[in-house]
Amino acid sequence: MEINIESNIKELPNDLLRTKISWAAHDLDKTINAYANKTQFFLIAKNESKKLEECLNEWAIRKLEEEDLILWARNVQSEYLSVVKKGTEINYINYDFSNLTPDSLYEIIKTRRSVRRWKEDPVPPDLIKKIIEAAQWAPSACNRQSCRFIILEDEDQKKVLTNLREDWLKFAPIIIFVGADKRNYLKSEIDYVPYMDASMAAQNMLLMAHSLGLGAVTVKTTGWEIHERRSDKYIKMINNMVSSLRLPEYFIPVSIIALGFPARIPCAPARLPFNSVVHYNKFNQSEESNSFKRYDDKIRHLENIKKHKTNFLKNLIFRISRKLLSFIGIKIIKID
Repeated sequence: MEINIESNIKELPNDLLRTKISWAAHDLDKTINAYANKTQFFLIAKNESKKLEECLNEWAIRKLEEEDLILWARNVQSEYLSVVKKGTEINYINYDFSNLTPDSLYEIIKTRRSVRRWKEDPVPPDLIKKIIEAAQWAPSACNRQSCRFIILEDEDQKKVLTNLREDWLKFAPIIIFVGADKRNYLKSEIDYVPYMDASMAAQNMLLMAHSLGLGAVTVKTTGWEIHERRSDKYIKMINNMVSSLRLPEYFIPVSIIALGFPARIPCAPARLPFNSVVHYNKFNQSEESNSFKRYDDKIRHLENIKKHKTNFLKNLIFRISRKLLSFIGIKIIKID
């Protein structure tokens, strides 16, 4: 039987139990922070607290380390009990927003480019660590933190991955293979939520890389686990990659991030006009309707041409048939 996040907590391996605790603590923490109405709060939070307590008890029974995530979960449980018993809440202020410069952040976002040519200079390990840590702080579904990152520095290991994509990727000093742990998701989520989680993590990585003076690009990998309609050669390359990187069956490949110190930075691409991408209160279809109308007009024009050709052919066949039949004394007339 396949073990995943929906399995009984007693059957979960330690890493999935940790994820289950993080999820349960997230749900309870969300309820504490979302509901000012205490009636709603008590109705929802009671069951969530019970689930979290069961998970934490299982962690204690296994005598596992009280790591940061477990301590945070216990803190959430304590805060819930404080609200229930004393009616008091804690308003956490953990950042001095006066030091935040929105313009600087906007410049990092706006000046980031997809770099595809790099210097041969090695990337220091501390910079790579910062990039991965930035990814870890990206939002994830129910704080399950399901993204996994494979850092490839070895040339042969990079090639087994990059040979499946564009040739220029193999020249990147560092390749980071971004994926997600399939076991952490519900069956109803598996087709889209892992890709959302990994995409948000990847965006954090791209922005952090840019802020550190590195150039990075993300390349999709979705579909490598699907062998249908693939050539035998391509399937062999996929299998070689999976074997060489020792990818477990539950690893969902999402994207490649190639990075290094940029040798060439491309020019800034234009962006669509603000008003063409923004809609207030409801979707404005005026522009789209006009384009569809033009498209419909084109279809009608093509249909008229086709109809004209069909009528011409019918008339030609009729005239030839009438001519041939007139030789044997049979006269036919056309009725429209």
